[in-house]
This record gives sequence, C-alpha cells and structure tokens, in this order.
Amino acid sequence: MISRFFVISFLLLLACRTTEADQWFFKKEVVQDSFEFGDTTIVRTRDSTIDQQWPEFSVAIYRGDELMAKYKGISFEFIFATEDNTDFIGVSNSGIPGTAFVWFRSTGELDVLLNHANFQPEYCSESVTLERHWLDRQSPDLKFEYEMLDWGDGDVEKFIDRITFIDCRGDRVSWGSTYVNGIIRLAEEFQRTGFDAKDIPEPPNN
Repeated sequence: MISRFFVISFLLLLACRTTEADQWFFKKEVVQDSFEFGDTTIVRTRDSTIDQQWPEFSVAIYRGDELMAKYKGISFEFIFATEDNTDFIGVSNSGIPGTAFVWFRSTGELDVLLNHANFQPEYCSESVTLERHWLDRQSPDLKFEYEMLDWGDGDVEKFIDRITFIDCRGDRVSWGSTYVNGIIRLAEEFQRTGFDAKDIPEPPNN
C-alpha cells in the first residue's frame, strides 16, 4: 500500500516543479524598440529597473517628432501596419503584461485592446502566467485585405474588409472568427465559474 507520506511528498514535489516551470526574472534595465512606418514611429518600452518580475510596459506613438499618445501597461511581440501606415495592430503570445491584441492609429487613438484576461482564443499551449500561445511563434504574418467602395463620380474609397493571420497550428485564419470564438469561449468560462463580466479590468488610460 502506498503510504500517505509518499503521496503527500509526491504532490508537493509536483507542485514545486510546476511552479518553477513558470518563474521569470528580467534584467534590471530599460529596453526600447522602435518600429518605423513612414512618418510614424512606434516605440515599445520595458522598464524593469524597479520591479524585475513585473516591469513597466508602455507603447508610444510618434508622428515625426511629435508624441501622439503613450499607453502604459500594454505591449506586443509583433506589429503590423496597413498599406497607408495609418492603422497598426500588435499581437502577442505572452502573458506579461497580458496584451493579446491591440489596434491603434497613427493619430494616437486606441481602437481595440484585448488582454488574455478578457479574450480567450484557442491556445495551443499555455502556462500559469507566461505563455499564451495562440499565434505562430515565428511570425503570425497578419494581413489586411481590402475592398473598393465606389461612391460614384470618381469617388472611390478603399477600406479594410478582412484581417487574417497564421495561428499556432500553422493555419491562416480570420481575425473576425477568432474574435467571436474567443468571446464565446470566455462567456462559457464565466458561466461555468460564475465570474462576473463587470470584474474585467478597463483598458489603460493615456
């Protein structure tokens, strides 16, 4: 018969190994990366000089030398721009700071912000904190697909009709269907756990 002591010891060892598998520690530094799209520059910052486990993250948007907006508490791994460099989408597989999908404009407006806490795509793998693997790790290759709208008298407008990307399974999928399925999955989780949707944190202020 397996002793109670052995079972408890095994469970404690398993818990410790699981915890260790999701530990992290950033160097004490400020890391800035700039992404240039025409006259717009996106600056991604991670400041771990004060807290090396929970750094300060921010994204700043510049047009020329003018700061259009700065958002704290968000970040991205990959960023993609529309053909005219007016709209930008950033996406991430990381649970820190938790940004899954962010859409902002060259003029500084933040149109969409989805964190892994309030949007649950179908992950290929995830850990307690660090990993939220829903995108291709090398590059999601996000693409904007356009349609032309003819208003008559030579007035033709080009607009974004569809957004697609490569998911963690290597398939090109639609952002629209991914978003809908992610919200449905989250709602089902709320129903299962009794979690109140009003407890979802609001997007960060400028």
